[in-house]
Amino acid sequence: MASFKQSSVLQDPDQARARFPALGERVRVVGEEGEYVVLSIDRNRHVADLMAVSGPRRVEKGVSLQAVRPLAGDPRSSIHLCASRTRK
Repeated sequence: MASFKQSSVLQDPDQARARFPALGERVRVVGEEGEYVVLSIDRNRHVADLMAVSGPRRVEKGVSLQAVRPLAGDPRSSIHLCASRTRK
């Protein structure tokens, strides 16, 4: 299992323009292959919990937001997390 620690984050010029990802948004992680979905965000600690969507489904907890990047130009980058509707 990959380990994402804040101290191991690579410095990136895009870091200054970074934004908080949205819940359900598909993202990538600097230095890692594959795509992830944002499960939760802790803005105070600047970390997120992510689930891998390419390859085995695993949850990575406490990933530094400095390492999280949106999937540029991907129309599927946002998954809407909402309750299912019931039929009348």
